[in-house]
Amino acid sequence: MQMAAPNPGATKTPGPFFITGLYANGSTHAQICVYSRDLAGSPLPVWTWSPVTDETLSGREWDDLKASTSVTEVKWADGGNKAVALVGGYIVLLSTPNGGRQPRLEFATALQNAQNAHSVEVLPGNMIAVADNGHHPAGSGVQLYAIGDHRMGTGRYEQQVTGFPSTHGLLWDQKTGYLWVVGDSKWPTSEGAQGLVRAYAYDPATKRLNQKHAVQKEVGTGWRTVEAPDEWDGPHDITGIPDTREILITTEQDVYTWNVDDLAAGPVWAPQMTRFTTFSGDRHEHGYPRSRIKSIGMRAGSKEIIYTQPTSWGEDADYPDLIGFYEATQGGRGVKRPRRTAYKARWFEATPGWQSPPLRTPESI
Repeated sequence: MQMAAPNPGATKTPGPFFITGLYANGSTHAQICVYSRDLAGSPLPVWTWSPVTDETLSGREWDDLKASTSVTEVKWADGGNKAVALVGGYIVLLSTPNGGRQPRLEFATALQNAQNAHSVEVLPGNMIAVADNGHHPAGSGVQLYAIGDHRMGTGRYEQQVTGFPSTHGLLWDQKTGYLWVVGDSKWPTSEGAQGLVRAYAYDPATKRLNQKHAVQKEVGTGWRTVEAPDEWDGPHDITGIPDTREILITTEQDVYTWNVDDLAAGPVWAPQMTRFTTFSGDRHEHGYPRSRIKSIGMRAGSKEIIYTQPTSWGEDADYPDLIGFYEATQGGRGVKRPRRTAYKARWFEATPGWQSPPLRTPESI
């Protein structure tokens, strides 16, 4: 297993650190990587993990996971002791390097009947939510999976909340007990599709979401996109702004913000992005520099933003190959080009006010 340096918490490598998932490319396997932002130009990660190189995955039950070619989500978990990700059709929980120990898989489970899952989020009670993109209301929304007593899970969800097409992003809200979810009123290629953000109440006692959303707000332009006229503007990601009750939501065309405690209001264009400049010449030229940002995150203190975005423009330009950094006082700050798809990239640190719940895995029970 490849490892360039110890755990970010103990390494002398300069931080801050960010995590990303790199798609397979030719003979290169799908990987989860943690990098130093200050060394973003370096090809060497602080640490990396792949199911193909994890020597503890020796049985045939791991063959499908090893054959995975995509990593559609990566997040900080359990106070930085773990990372949670979507690798192919699997939820994956990794231990992070500690005391010289290499990162290793602690738990994985196949997804049940998921259609193009886009995000995961840890919930209280050792549960993990999955945003199931779907193609029709009857089979799309949010699935809940339990972390079991074995490294390989059952491959069956505990609950499915349907009726929310094209769900793309998830955010746990400890204060309200809500799971915030972004998606669309109908499939994005359907006439009049409207981007939405919803809140579903979660009951830690039953470990279930209420099937009916408690809050719903529109987000986005409500119009067809310029880049892909057959699609209507819909959300891609949702994240909390540190030490506030505000969130950021990215859509096909722009970035929005909203104070979720103000239920009389709703998402508006994000002033935090006023000085944003894209590193994509094509997007700048077309006048939509904040379009197709597939993931976004903000650091506490500096408020520096990390994001992923495709550099090319057009209906087929759907896979980010650019990890960018932005500070409101400086505009574009820097960029990493991994030369293959990096669908999501996130700060590998806590987001104060939007803490991820603790969890236990079979290797840590």
